[in-house]
Amino acid sequence: MDLLLVTIPVEKIKDWPSFHRVFQDTLGFPAFYGRNMNAWIDCMTYVDSPETGMTSVNVQPGQMLGLQGEAPVIALVLNGEREQRSSGSVRHAPDSPHL
Repeated sequence: MDLLLVTIPVEKIKDWPSFHRVFQDTLGFPAFYGRNMNAWIDCMTYVDSPETGMTSVNVQPGQMLGLQGEAPVIALVLNGEREQRSSGSVRHAPDSPHL
């Protein structure tokens, strides 16, 4: 399976406001992004729907988005297929810190 790997500058994440700023800047969330986890999930949900304008980073059908940081802080892979959205499950990497 094809993987689009995006590096998140985790060294810039110090708190919740910086977490949201980094993701908005890196993944191109829209100006109206609400900077909360519900808004983050909304934007990430549409990574395979470029017509929505929710992110500037987009995957094609069957492609996966991988997020990586310089440190093992983020280990999240999202399937680019719309059917996976309804499962509601996101797994955290073992021993990964949570904000």
